[in-house]
Amino acid sequence: MPATRFFWDSIRWRAAVLTSALVAVVLTAFIWYTVARVEADLIQTGGDRAEAAATVLADQTAQATQLALTRLKDVAREPAIRAYLLSPGDRTKSMATASLHHAVGTTQEQTTVLWDSRGHRVLEAAIPARAATLIPLEPAPTAAGLAPLQTNGDVLFTRTVVEVPGDPAQGQPARLGFLVNSRVVGGASSSTLLSQIVGNGATVFIGNQSGSVWTDLARIVPAPDIDLTATGGREFRAANGQPQVGAAAIIPATPWVLLIAFPRSMIVTPAWQLLKRLVMTGVAFMLVVTLAAGVLSGRVTKPLDELNLAAQALARGDYSRRVVASRRDEVGRWVRRSTPWPSKSNGDERRSRHAPRTSRPRARSHARPTWRRTDSSRCCRTNYARRSARCLAGVRCCAKAPCRPIAQRTRSA
Repeated sequence: MPATRFFWDSIRWRAAVLTSALVAVVLTAFIWYTVARVEADLIQTGGDRAEAAATVLADQTAQATQLALTRLKDVAREPAIRAYLLSPGDRTKSMATASLHHAVGTTQEQTTVLWDSRGHRVLEAAIPARAATLIPLEPAPTAAGLAPLQTNGDVLFTRTVVEVPGDPAQGQPARLGFLVNSRVVGGASSSTLLSQIVGNGATVFIGNQSGSVWTDLARIVPAPDIDLTATGGREFRAANGQPQVGAAAIIPATPWVLLIAFPRSMIVTPAWQLLKRLVMTGVAFMLVVTLAAGVLSGRVTKPLDELNLAAQALARGDYSRRVVASRRDEVGRWVRRSTPWPSKSNGDERRSRHAPRTSRPRARSHARPTWRRTDSSRCCRTNYARRSARCLAGVRCCAKAPCRPIAQRTRSA
């Protein structure tokens, strides 16, 4: 009983599987390189976008800060403020208080404190009134300028200090005191608005250049793990460990720095979508390649299969199977050389001239053999006697008529 043949025992299927595996390796490398390049380009584009947005927003923040600083300087130069510092009294105090309330407005929680040249707090205005409880008292200022971001519990605020100038022409000192404005920073609405302006999914961070205090304009957050001295967009990790793509920009004329970050997962989403499409296309392509490789390998190994079947039939005593070797390549030449009987490709179906003589012993007899034919064909007696071993089914033994092994050699009575 013949042994069971598995598909890996066949050259046809092994060639198809190896070809498909090679194509799969090349296709996988191509998909990996393509997705990696697209992902790198997307990260680069996201970093450039974050850098451009950070630069623009930092300039706008600097302009808004300078505008607020200029307005506070204008308030410090008002006659009512200087008059109260020169001659404190109820009348000058009411006029100075009205000037402070008119200057700070009612749009944001803030406090404004007036200090004299001796370091005494002489006047204070809080909008709204609870702002005085949110912002702690500060020590007496010694110099004008913008202070770094400060915290009071969960409250983040900034301080701006300007000088109240005197009039030396009227015998007044050059500096009558200081005007300090403390303003609460941020809010959920401000964070959402800036994120929508910059782009969906973006987060805007503002912090001190020293890295001590950071905020996302909604709450106080830990400092991000990013090099603030480097320029350009780059990857970094947020305080919660999530990978980000962003860029930082120093806000001019301030001790602050602004950072815009996009989630890396959002930046590389198109690359993952491309990967899914390529994988689906690659699977379909591999199915087609496997099928085509099986068909092509079957065409290559078909003569070998026919030769194998013919050899098995010959071993069983069946001489009716013939091998057609019509190909001119290496497989066809090997089949023709390995076939011990003629095939259709050898010309006009003539017998081989190099067939071995029969090894069947003939009985010794003094009687003259006679020939008997059961068909009407005329067969050459000499050729048949000499080439009886090659007279197979469907093979001509001479140029006249086909001969089948039905002629028998018998003894005369």
